[in-house]
Amino acid sequence: MAKKWHGLNKVVEEGCEAGVELMKLATFPSGKHPARKRSLVVSTEEELADVLASVNYFIDRNKLNRTKIEKRVALKYKKFSKWWGEPPVKTKNNKVKNLRQNELI
Repeated sequence: MAKKWHGLNKVVEEGCEAGVELMKLATFPSGKHPARKRSLVVSTEEELADVLASVNYFIDRNKLNRTKIEKRVALKYKKFSKWWGEPPVKTKNNKVKNLRQNELI
């Protein structure tokens, strides 16, 4: 029998919703949409929070290797920062911030 991946559909749903908001923000970078009163920046922040929550639930509920995932997050963050010539955001202990409740990795 196949393994049941708890929360899988929620991660996909939240990711798609965030994608929609990000595309709107790309189209209207000021955050002001002509058909909405609400700021696209606010709705984008909320959708990104929903993505992070669903991913963290998925990791925990399915007992995935959080340490391995967090190491890759740190590597990708450094890589993305280099693309724009920016140093990664680090704490005073020289550690990159984690996605989950400001834990350090």
